[in-house]
Amino acid sequence: MKSPVPIVELEIIGCASVLPETMWPSVVPPVFRRKANPGEAFVPPYVFHAGYLCSSTVIAAAELKALQQNEEITLFEGEPLPAQRDFELWVDQAGHPHYEHRTQADAKLLAIAKDYIRQAEQALQEGRTEDAERYCGIALCADDRLIEPLAIKAALRRLKKDATGERLMAKLAEPRMSEAAFRRMVEYYFGLSAPVREALVLTVPRSPDLLSLRVMFGMAEMRAA
Repeated sequence: MKSPVPIVELEIIGCASVLPETMWPSVVPPVFRRKANPGEAFVPPYVFHAGYLCSSTVIAAAELKALQQNEEITLFEGEPLPAQRDFELWVDQAGHPHYEHRTQADAKLLAIAKDYIRQAEQALQEGRTEDAERYCGIALCADDRLIEPLAIKAALRRLKKDATGERLMAKLAEPRMSEAAFRRMVEYYFGLSAPVREALVLTVPRSPDLLSLRVMFGMAEMRAA
């Protein structure tokens, strides 16, 4: 463990993870090094407190290279990024890193998540269940606080008659929404899905054709006469 280091004395040279494309976009933990001593790197676990990096793990440059070769960390190409207080490191849908103030990063990730929720809803309506599943995964990577992707996933599990999977989605949503509210949301998305809507069309009796009714009414008059 290292004693607290001022954030302003550090720079970012990579992230302490190797994310597959299925986990883009996502917030990632930075790999830091001291500007005055590039041979010393700081990796998680660590915490930030009052502009300091605290309780970090310190490793030498040689160990850093080994971690990269073992695909445990990612080292960025190009110039290091100056570390700043209250900033967030995140990777976009194309795998490109961004380092921005936390409020700005959160807003961008939320916008990405909402866009993919809309795409998931559209895919669900059109019966493209695999696309809906994938879009929900992207939305959750961008912002795992949202409930809609979990509800859509639960509806997809219900379509597959996967009761265990549906219960798991409900369990994940439990800390942020009541069970009854989540169930209503799942029922909405389940009803929105193409297979369910098509089944309703087949089972609901068709309304009588008005023209046919008029013809039959005329025939009844003739018989009465």
